[in-house]
Amino acid sequence: TNTLENIEETIIRDKIGVIVLDSVASVIRAEFHGGGDDSVKSSAGLSRLAATLMYLADSFRIPVIVTNQITHTAIPYQDSLHDVTPSEGQESLHATAALGLTWSHSVNIRIILEYWREDVKVLTIAKSTFTANATHPYSVKRQGIVIETDLQDLL
Repeated sequence: TNTLENIEETIIRDKIGVIVLDSVASVIRAEFHGGGDDSVKSSAGLSRLAATLMYLADSFRIPVIVTNQITHTAIPYQDSLHDVTPSEGQESLHATAALGLTWSHSVNIRIILEYWREDVKVLTIAKSTFTANATHPYSVKRQGIVIETDLQDLL
């Protein structure tokens, strides 16, 4: 609670306009490293952290951006962009949040930034309460993230 009060005071005093927590997985792993009961404590700690960040976002009307490490899981191959029928037994890698379902269900909007091809970066809205899932090519310029031409133009 003392830390939360300190954060609130800092937001007000310094007129903070955004909170960025880079690599939430490393924060949780540093706090709760080990096995056994640590996984239960880790899940509870993660839930508390998510609730605190949501409270700060709602109370102060500021965005909270959290990066998370990802892990890859093999799934049956599918290519919706090219409408390709997979060969039997063919698999692709699916990215999932390293912190699992507890964190996944705590997130209101999930945006994935990745390389689609070597020369094309894509931004995918993978979860949102107010817009449909979508994928857009983007670039990072002086003014910030800029959505580029339609992805279909790049095929």
